[in-house]
Amino acid sequence: MFLLLLACVGGELGVDTVDSGLEPGTAAVPADPVAAVRSEADMSWTLAFDKDAEATGKTDCSYRRLFSGVQSLDQGYLCSDCEVLTWGEAEIVEGLDCYRQLIPEGEALSFEGWGYSAAGGFFRSGGENRPAGELAQFEMPQSEGAAVSLDWGAEYELTAGGAMVLTATGTFSWWTDEETLLQDPWAPRENAASSCGWPRNNPGNLSLDYSLADGATVPNVRLEDQCGEAVELWDFYGSWLVLDASQEDCGPCRSMAQQAPAFIEELASEGIDLRVISLMGDGLSNPWGTPSSAVVDGWVEAFSLDQPVLADRGYAYSLFPAYLGPEDFGYPAWVVVNPQMQLVGGNVGFSSWDTARELIELSSGSR
Repeated sequence: MFLLLLACVGGELGVDTVDSGLEPGTAAVPADPVAAVRSEADMSWTLAFDKDAEATGKTDCSYRRLFSGVQSLDQGYLCSDCEVLTWGEAEIVEGLDCYRQLIPEGEALSFEGWGYSAAGGFFRSGGENRPAGELAQFEMPQSEGAAVSLDWGAEYELTAGGAMVLTATGTFSWWTDEETLLQDPWAPRENAASSCGWPRNNPGNLSLDYSLADGATVPNVRLEDQCGEAVELWDFYGSWLVLDASQEDCGPCRSMAQQAPAFIEELASEGIDLRVISLMGDGLSNPWGTPSSAVVDGWVEAFSLDQPVLADRGYAYSLFPAYLGPEDFGYPAWVVVNPQMQLVGGNVGFSSWDTARELIELSSGSR
């Protein structure tokens, strides 16, 4: 990786073959829907404080949370190890006052993701578009709908002083709901050609793997562009790409976008076809959030962009930190992809396009 540049910091920090290209003028054939998986959980959290924490007013307590979720198919990057990831409401039904010792303004209801792997791993996400991390292991049940036991715990240092041990115990179950049908997220798109004029060059033979590494194929994703249509990263096969994760209230992000058109023109004069694709978040206070169309349109207009600006749904926030360095992660965060859709490097922050130019020219053999 390269020297850290000016950056903004915000918020907290399986392999398949995908043939999702659709040539202009061809008809979209709807894929058969699949039955969704539903899940339920009944968990109790216990908070145990040490003497230093008790001196600040903390008291041992517990709260109970019920979860009910439905499977999602279109955000595999949020939990690459999950066989199934379900999203839904978790409700604190007992001990809300206890929970508010952790989060004073905490509400009884929250939106979360709960999932499992075929190897018996339990994963949980703390909110929409946020990656799910593994918290526990369990024995796979003999049949669908049978509850499995879960437990995990961790110790935390508290800002006000002292420490707390948090433990969670309870049950988790899932089953197939034949009446709830999900559409294939990689089904042919409704519009045969892009309204914004982007290519649809997906070769149809790339392997989808959510691990980022030099030389590996960049994971595909479908996100909405400034024309309100679904765009895939693999649509741009054959061109050099800079995937730029930005936030509208990030100064270096704005500088990067402002200088992008001139950089694209400079490389074009060298015979290098480059596209800069903006992966927009919902601001530094909610970097994993999906921005409104007004934010996307405003970004296009502010910098007179004729390149794709995509409303991100946690893709960059989930995948880029591990590749670029979680300790230094901030915005803009960007990666360079060669015409074969392989990663060649990236960085966090921006002062000029020189680092990206060096990566592209060295990898393309133009210097």
